[in-house]
Amino acid sequence: MFFSTWSQEATWTTAVFAVFALAQLFFLFRFWIRVAVYKSSEKNLAVRSEPVSVIICARFEAENLKKNLEHFLTQDYPDFEVIVVNDSYVEPANHDSIEGDGTQDVLAEFQARYPKILRVTDARRQDKYPKDKKFALTIGIKAAKNNILILSDADCRPASDQWLRLISRRYLNQTAIVLGFGGYKQRNSLLNWFIQYDTLLTGLNCFSFAMAGQAYMGVGRNLSYLKTLFMERKGFAEFIHHPCGDDDLFVNKAATSANVNWALEPDSFTYSEPETTWINWFKQKQRHLIAGRFYHWADLFWLAWGSFSFWGCILAFLLSIQLHLNNQEVLQWLIPTFTSMVLLRWYMMGAAAVKFKMPRLIFLLPFFEIIYPILRISWALKPFPFRQR
Repeated sequence: MFFSTWSQEATWTTAVFAVFALAQLFFLFRFWIRVAVYKSSEKNLAVRSEPVSVIICARFEAENLKKNLEHFLTQDYPDFEVIVVNDSYVEPANHDSIEGDGTQDVLAEFQARYPKILRVTDARRQDKYPKDKKFALTIGIKAAKNNILILSDADCRPASDQWLRLISRRYLNQTAIVLGFGGYKQRNSLLNWFIQYDTLLTGLNCFSFAMAGQAYMGVGRNLSYLKTLFMERKGFAEFIHHPCGDDDLFVNKAATSANVNWALEPDSFTYSEPETTWINWFKQKQRHLIAGRFYHWADLFWLAWGSFSFWGCILAFLLSIQLHLNNQEVLQWLIPTFTSMVLLRWYMMGAAAVKFKMPRLIFLLPFFEIIYPILRISWALKPFPFRQR
């Protein structure tokens, strides 16, 4: 009786393992393989370079503007403007005063040097509007002269002076949204390694879903869409009272299988300063998780499929190994199957890491694959208070 029950359990665990392994393989070949084998082509670029408006929101960003703004103003592009929304007004004590970090002075200096390119507009806070980035972005978008909008942040800088050209030339046919990759500067610290791995996963999911005709998010550090699309969607009205989501939620609601394109050339990337403390990074990730709750159900389903099928496969494999220690016939197919599935997953992640200019992550993937899910659970279970932007 005991051996019969044991045999049944062993059979069930191998069957469960097989189901999870097939589910994981289905996910990998439906999504991740697209980024792994992707190659850019001149055929996918528009012939003409249309005029564009770059929009940057600056909230107490004097030092970052000093370091980064000139990289936006000196793009090798025939017709563009850069709009900086000065979001530094203090409420409610004095509506006309500006925080003394020097943001206004820095912008005035740049305007004197680039009067034909740089425009500055102020975002005066009003009680009826949420005090977050969506309000400032709306001000900048309405002030834009051109239909193609390219968004970034004050703590970012383009990877090259070809950034605008590579993003704008992705507007083909029905394209209304162009996704760009927003990376973080690499540092030699454990925290930065985790930030790089998290950025790799985010980029891999973001671009592979878009390539599969199911774009679900974008990152505000490097995101472009048409002003006409923004107006047709009535801006951020659909989620105006959410504390975040000015980038990913807009894409999640406005993207279709036909209106999204992407730029994956290294010169089209932007790079930001990474968080330097664990607590600040945890708060940042929790804000992203809050926005993720409002994604379309199909996007949440497929994202969950990718994670649960992988970890379900691991747990079923470990249990099957324990129950089949003396069954060489089962082990001969169980171990190679599991190993092949994991190596295939890591190959796709490694190929994406090379495309995203993060090759040093490749040899540490096993470590991150184990530890990172624990961090995600901690973000979900332990709330960290954060101030709305």
